[in-house]
Amino acid sequence: MIMAEHQPGEKIISFDAFWERNMQSLTFYTGRRVQVFGSQGELAFGAAHDTHARENFPPLEDVYALLKAEPRVYVVLRPDRLKELMSAAGKPLYLAPGLPGKLLLLSNKPWRVKS
Repeated sequence: MIMAEHQPGEKIISFDAFWERNMQSLTFYTGRRVQVFGSQGELAFGAAHDTHARENFPPLEDVYALLKAEPRVYVVLRPDRLKELMSAAGKPLYLAPGLPGKLLLLSNKPWRVKS
């Protein structure tokens, strides 16, 4: 879904989605950098020494700001975090159509691809 819509300059965020269990392959399959919010797990050591840590491991207020910004953002998240992001965005967020699973995919722009 992401690669069918992704354009240069758009961001992908793993929002508290258990990086080790669910998200490691996202960077590989999209060929894009994925910003990680939440538990860093095995990435914690690298994050502590990353000169671009705020960009690669954004704090919550940066994630909220990205949702409100103009460039498109894709967010992979657990269902229990959906209401929080919907409320914080202050504008509509759009769930990807037809993706069953433990995680959700949403964007701050409408989806062009239909399921």
